[in-house]
Amino acid sequence: MKKVIELLAKLRKQEIKLILKGDDLEIISYKNKISQDQIHEIKLIKDQIVLYLESNNKDRSEYTSSIPKIESNLQNYPVSNAQYRLWLASQNEEGSVAYNTPNTVFLDGNYNIDCFQKALHSVIERHEILRTVFKITDTGEVRQYISSLEETKFSIDFKDYRYEEDPEFSCDAYVTEDSYKLFDLEKGPLLRASLLQISDNRYIFYYNMHHIIGDGVSMEILSRDMMTYYKAFVTSTFPDITPLRIQYKDYAVWQLDQLNSSSFQSHKEYWLSKFRNEVTVLDLPTKKKRLPVKTYKGKGIGTYISPEMTSKLRDFTTERGGSLFMGLLAVWKVLIYRYTGQTDITIGNPVAGRDHPDLEDQIGFYINILPLRNKINPDHNFIQLFDQIKENTLDAFDHQMYPFDRLLEDLNLVRNTSRSPLFDMKMDYHGISENGLVFNDNQDLGSCMVKFDLEIDPTEIAGGINMMFKYNTDVYDHGMIEKFILHYQSLLSCLLSDPIKSINDVHYLSKGETVQLLDDFNSVKIDIPTDKTMVDLFLDNVENHPNSLAVVFGETSLTYKELDEKSNRLAHYLISEKATNKGDFIGIHLDIGLDYMISLLGILKAGCAYVSIDTGYPSGRKRYLLDNSSIGVVITDTTYMFEIDFYEGELFAIDVELDSFQGDNFDINLSCPDDLAYVLYTSGST
Repeated sequence: MKKVIELLAKLRKQEIKLILKGDDLEIISYKNKISQDQIHEIKLIKDQIVLYLESNNKDRSEYTSSIPKIESNLQNYPVSNAQYRLWLASQNEEGSVAYNTPNTVFLDGNYNIDCFQKALHSVIERHEILRTVFKITDTGEVRQYISSLEETKFSIDFKDYRYEEDPEFSCDAYVTEDSYKLFDLEKGPLLRASLLQISDNRYIFYYNMHHIIGDGVSMEILSRDMMTYYKAFVTSTFPDITPLRIQYKDYAVWQLDQLNSSSFQSHKEYWLSKFRNEVTVLDLPTKKKRLPVKTYKGKGIGTYISPEMTSKLRDFTTERGGSLFMGLLAVWKVLIYRYTGQTDITIGNPVAGRDHPDLEDQIGFYINILPLRNKINPDHNFIQLFDQIKENTLDAFDHQMYPFDRLLEDLNLVRNTSRSPLFDMKMDYHGISENGLVFNDNQDLGSCMVKFDLEIDPTEIAGGINMMFKYNTDVYDHGMIEKFILHYQSLLSCLLSDPIKSINDVHYLSKGETVQLLDDFNSVKIDIPTDKTMVDLFLDNVENHPNSLAVVFGETSLTYKELDEKSNRLAHYLISEKATNKGDFIGIHLDIGLDYMISLLGILKAGCAYVSIDTGYPSGRKRYLLDNSSIGVVITDTTYMFEIDFYEGELFAIDVELDSFQGDNFDINLSCPDDLAYVLYTSGST
């Protein structure tokens, strides 16, 4: 059964479901992206799959009963967890526009405008969510309000561009303008639709809805239902469409009930255990300073992974029981580690959120986001990392029913207005596309709205993979993302060529880049302000790049913000507890490491000069150095305190005493640029 389990796991990750219908299987692909190879693989082990599903259906307790219908004549209804998050995000105009979801469908032939309008009205009548708006009640609660079709007063817009000089250009301009138009969540409607004619026998069906009432799967359902009704109306036949048993309001109430049930407790415990420890924010190298309030302006760049490289990746992932998505995700996490040195990496992954059979034909916002968190061990090779990411992803998928929005509530995170909660990067695998163009290398895809700092959308096409990189233009610049894409492709090739080499030892830079980096690193042409101390320059980086790495030693690291806070604690101790004066000598009796850097900065912030005492010196040399320099305080740790127990001055054990002092900024006693920073005792040969 191992082969069955691995196949079902891969299909789940691609949002492909196998439903047992008696002794037969029904394949449901939310994005219609199942390949012929996968269909063949299913047929080969169909009997085993049927047996497995029959024996395991009883374990899927959350799906054994139908979603109940609720009373339908109430004035308003509760919102789902995901809807509430989007409502909050849409309270400013830019945030709201970022959740517009425009789509276009090309239609060939002649179309009857009246029948088209009638078909769209039928779809809106069928799906209550398309007639829903969101208002705040007198008690301050956000609720869904459902209008009748008559109250909605919805009409389709028709544009005839046949006689324009460039019909397609005019059509694109119309779509672009509408894509950025604001929806009014309180007044509605939250759907706009147009039929755009560009030639005698060619139309574009364009529609745009706010994400709060629909997701990617909903867009396809709307288009499918629309054409089903249209064909019935033009042929004067009854539409071949099954009535909906439930509506989105029923799902919202059911979901809230499920969250309080015992069956969901295991999901909650899983996610809380994954995020028990604070998440490290990811900051790729950038010249831009993050704005205090999150923005959504973005641009897209496309690239293409060749069929040959895609085949290599598919062979690698299949052999290890994983999927292409997992391989692409693993490469991305390696690259982030190599760019930042950070080993704790969380990336968001959207999933359809439609595991319950009752949700297959529903329009609504069901999508959930899985925050995929991994710890990178730099000494591991790519095989070991991939296996870890595969297991972590499958576990997360098994617990996907717990809403991301409820997890955020459970974690009670401190809100940062400049960032998204838990993660700033997202990968959304779009499966297989039978249509579309292959991207050129670094193809400019124009402006777009982005919800995260960096979003990667892979789509399998023509045997290879289209990779769309969308980035926030207020966080990253175009050149940096272009280089990131180049390095991603190079790293993918290197990791697959030698998957047993440790991640730390994989070289993905071109020879030209290596030479340039060495030249840049060794350049001494740097303008240093003459009116600033080293601490002033450090504090500039604390302000501009608080979450960037400041110092790394082995497996440990500190950001600028962390290093600033810890060195502030030490400076505060020296000034307030030991009454040090400007220019005093303070000893550092430590091995090279993070504590050494904290000590150095703390001493300089106190306006003092540091004296480095090598822990490897013989005791006689240390005694002479301490006596000769008239040091008042020596900073050491518990490992080395006994080695200088002859010292009669103050010893400060930084590894146990530092955290007892405050880390806030205060009036530190900075020296001037010309004042003494340190004293070194040499061997006498200089």
